[in-house]
Amino acid sequence: MKLKITFFSAISALLLTACSSGNFSQSDLNNDIYNGYWAMTPVDDIHRVVKFETTGEVKIYDYTCDYQYQSYKLNGTERYYLTTIGSNTFNVLDENKKAFSKFEITQLTKTHLKAKQYFNDKSLGSLNLNYFNIKGAKPIC
Repeated sequence: MKLKITFFSAISALLLTACSSGNFSQSDLNNDIYNGYWAMTPVDDIHRVVKFETTGEVKIYDYTCDYQYQSYKLNGTERYYLTTIGSNTFNVLDENKKAFSKFEITQLTKTHLKAKQYFNDKSLGSLNLNYFNIKGAKPIC
């Protein structure tokens, strides 16, 4: 009986550890990603700039571009969080720390970032994303 209790306690501890893992460490990403801002090549007229923090927090600046006047307007900012799944693969968590997508970095240099985002809601499909490193939070319009 004592062996059963020990076994179930060990399994419970293992399951709790597995469920609560999902940490992020600064070294989980190449240091180049923390330098500057990353302007996203527009997808479906969505213009965004991303700032990666060493804590795993990601700040996204959402813009509207006015092509006629060659200007842009900040609509707002959003905060998300990364938890590490594997090498260059992360869960993206919303402000309530609930995972809603997977973010996979496929290429990273000092000036260019390519990634693929897979949404938990399969009806949304996936996105191939391209970013360029810039100074300041200025969108590609």
